[in-house]
Amino acid sequence: MKKAIVVGATSGIGRGLALLLARNGYDVCVTGRRESLLDELLKELPGNPISRRMDVTDADASIAVFNEIVAEMGRVDLVVISAGTGFIDPELPWDNDRQTIETNVTGFTALANAAWHQFMRQESGHLVGISSIAAERGGGAAA
Repeated sequence: MKKAIVVGATSGIGRGLALLLARNGYDVCVTGRRESLLDELLKELPGNPISRRMDVTDADASIAVFNEIVAEMGRVDLVVISAGTGFIDPELPWDNDRQTIETNVTGFTALANAAWHQFMRQESGHLVGISSIAAERGGGAAA
């Protein structure tokens, strides 16, 4: 059976992909910051899904959680990184920018790196990164 980890599965595309993968025979581990939403999602997922709380803004802790998940699952065939954030605020407060960088850049890169190393050890695997078109299309504030 194929095994997948979906990072950022508490809402949006990540949640939808977790459901789709589980319904198509994957063993799925879902991660996210909001444990109550992970608990709700687990009730909807077929099979034997697992969940772990993960806040990608803490890159080192996220890598540790990722490695624990892989150890529990035995291997992973697919990693989907769908955690992301963004703010529309023309005042461009630094706290918002910092959170965006910690999530969309540092957190993403840390988990992509951890997945790559796992796939190299296994000699196989697929990495999917969900992103935004904000840099292409723009909006009311800087992308």
